[in-house]
Amino acid sequence: KAIGLKAVDFPVKGTGDFTFVHFHQERPHPKDIQEKIKRIEDFDSKVVAPGVKMAEAFGGVRMCVASDVIQSLAKKTSLPGHAPFLMYGEGIAASGAEGFDEKACAKSEWVFDEGHKLIGSFLKKE
Repeated sequence: KAIGLKAVDFPVKGTGDFTFVHFHQERPHPKDIQEKIKRIEDFDSKVVAPGVKMAEAFGGVRMCVASDVIQSLAKKTSLPGHAPFLMYGEGIAASGAEGFDEKACAKSEWVFDEGHKLIGSFLKKE
């Protein structure tokens, strides 16, 4: 059975203050590296890219992209540890991270042990 992802239709300016997209997978762990790469490419092209395009067009927009787990392709299971996340937009300073992956996450000073603290930090205007 094919695993696909529909492109996200983000709201037009002035129609809402908050959009939440949950990317649920029927099969939580990819079977091989090709499927993992395809999932990442699909997510980037159908969720992240339209979100960035909308943010650039409207201005004053924030975007948070987060994973809930670290997945091991070799072990076909989730691993303990902090999952990577990205915050982008107005009022969010660059962190200096070298990428959006588990290795960059492990080096980051931005760490949240609980998800509600991540979203709280993201929503907070300073």
